[in-house]
Amino acid sequence: MWSWVLRRSGRLLIAATAVLVAVGVLAGCSDGGGGSDGSATLFELPAGWPVPGFPVPPGVDATEGGALDDDSFSIAMFEVDQVEVLDFYRAALPGAGYTITNDDPSIAVLVFEGDVDGQVLAGTGTDSVYVSLTR
Repeated sequence: MWSWVLRRSGRLLIAATAVLVAVGVLAGCSDGGGGSDGSATLFELPAGWPVPGFPVPPGVDATEGGALDDDSFSIAMFEVDQVEVLDFYRAALPGAGYTITNDDPSIAVLVFEGDVDGQVLAGTGTDSVYVSLTR
């Protein structure tokens, strides 16, 4: 399974690893989050990206997790129920025009393609979820 993920999205896995390292430094920042009224919101992406924002689950505070280069961006969510966040993305991504190309609950990773490509990764042994995007 990992060989497919590495072949298909090796750059995303590298970006996610860097995000996990960088997020610890940025954990105190808050740039956006889901609506308090139970609605999802869009986390604003930097200018020049093909989409203005990326969905964030309702009631979740999200922060920018950093970027390796101009073509990558990450979103970090802390103190969340990982199962609920992954379930949100399983439902929200297809509705937002993305195709889930790999959904492996055993490693808590969703890989997707669309206007931007990326993955949703649940941090092992934590209450954190990271979204790594590539344009």
